[in-house]
Order: sequence, then structure tokens, then C-alpha cells
Amino acid sequence: MIAKQNFIFDLDGTLVDSLPGITRSINDALPAGVTRVTNLRPFIGPPVRSILNSLAHSPNDRELDQMELRFRQSYDADGWRQTAEFLGARELLEHLRVAGKRIFLVTNKPSRPTERILSSLRLRAYFEDLLTPDSRTPPFRGKDQMLRHLVDTHALHAEECLMVGDTAEDCAAAAALAMPVAFVAHGYGDVRATATFPNCQIFPDLGMISTNFLTDGAAL
Repeated sequence: MIAKQNFIFDLDGTLVDSLPGITRSINDALPAGVTRVTNLRPFIGPPVRSILNSLAHSPNDRELDQMELRFRQSYDADGWRQTAEFLGARELLEHLRVAGKRIFLVTNKPSRPTERILSSLRLRAYFEDLLTPDSRTPPFRGKDQMLRHLVDTHALHAEECLMVGDTAEDCAAAAALAMPVAFVAHGYGDVRATATFPNCQIFPDLGMISTNFLTDGAAL
């Protein structure tokens, strides 16, 4: 097998645990009469607008716009601060950097909180490039578009890349490019959903990834 040269990471649920802050801000955004959520984990992965739509039982566009605005105000002010890196995240990124690998980030989180979180945790310097939905105008519609744009922009070869994520969306975006995926089970996605995707291997944590993908003959 070809050793991986390019590592493309998701953020929420993969490198960082942002669930407490997102939960707080989602509840700040929900209108009166809608039950506040205590376990947001099953909803994490899609863009926040989709999460709010599910929790508020299909509101109209105006109501959804208002909820999304309230969420952004809450999360951009304080919610993002309730984010911590997962065990092994920094060590993995450092290992990849020392090994001369190219490291990228693709996330559904907008650029402002993404940059704030990475700066606060001192992780930004590890990434050669990062893409968020608002990295361009018009915005990217999903990770599949972001991932394809990243591959084209940096002339990456899919077989030399590894997508590291925690949701079915990460797996689907990579599968569209025939790119292998390392799915981390500590995240927010459903491990069972990975069974439908090719070239996807499940890891219990980040610590095992570098030892599996830095040498020729590695898995996937």
C-alpha cells in the first residue's frame, strides 16, 4: 500500500470536543415551547442550520434564520470557549509534522469560531490550509465540495490522502473521491454507519492513526 502523505482532518468530534459549547448555544437559539436538548450527540455532524431544523420540528425559513442568528451570537461570544482537544490530538499532529506530512482541515464550522478555537488551543500552525463553508462565495454546500476543492487546489492524489473524521458525512465526502478514511470512534458519529463506505477503518482514538498510516504497507 502507498504511505499516506496528506492528512485531512475534520474538527468537531475528531480533534476537539466542542459538544458542551454547541449544546449551550443550540439551547440558547431554540424558541420558547421547544424542549431543550440534553444529549446533542446524535445530531452533531451536519451544519448547525440542519440541527436546528431537526430539533425545532421543521420551522419555516424565517424562524430558522432567527434561530441560526441566535446560535451564532451565542456561540461566537462564549460557546466556542467550551472546547477542548481530544487526548492524542496534539501528539498526532506533531508526529505528522515531524514526519514531513501535509496537514489540512475541513470543517462545517464557520471560519470565525474555527480560527478562534485553533488559536486558543495553539493548533492553527499545524495546518497548511483549512476550509470552512464560508471560505468562498458562494459558500460550500458541504464537505464533499470542500474536500474536492482542497484536492484540486493543492493537486493532491486521493490514494496518498487520508481523511480523518467521525461522521458518515466525512466518510461520504471521502468516498466520492475514492479517498480512504480513518473513522475515530470517540467522536459524535454512529460507528455502524461506516459499514456502508469503502476504504474506511475504525479507530478507537487518535493515538493509533500515525502508527498505521506513516509507512508503506499500511492499512487502506
